[in-house]
Amino acid sequence: MNIAILGFGTVGTGVFNMINQVHRLTENLHVKYVFVRENKKDQLAESTASFDEIINDPEVEVVVEVLGGLEPAHQYILAALRNHKHVITANKAVIACYLEEFTQVATENQVHFYFESSVGGGTPWISENRTCCAG
Repeated sequence: MNIAILGFGTVGTGVFNMINQVHRLTENLHVKYVFVRENKKDQLAESTASFDEIINDPEVEVVVEVLGGLEPAHQYILAALRNHKHVITANKAVIACYLEEFTQVATENQVHFYFESSVGGGTPWISENRTCCAG
């Protein structure tokens, strides 16, 4: 399964490292893109500053949004869902404001919208990771 991660801060780096550990064990998950700001795009081989590259790639099945804040996260999540990509986010702000819209668009496009986050601890998305590996 090819995954794109939107954001490479503390949470995005943790997600990237977790997926790479799982990939070494099962080879079921692969980070194809890490969306970063233009001035950071040379940080990793997977780095891109082009969101369009991610949503237009038919090999990307899952988008993990960990940008934080409302925009551009809101628009990126909607675009991913409309392009038939499953979305996982840990962004509490965007979930609080747009959960109903995201679930409606996900249903219309026959994809899943998952969210899970915590306060002050970390992002417990292990349950979502298990679900992805099982599929």
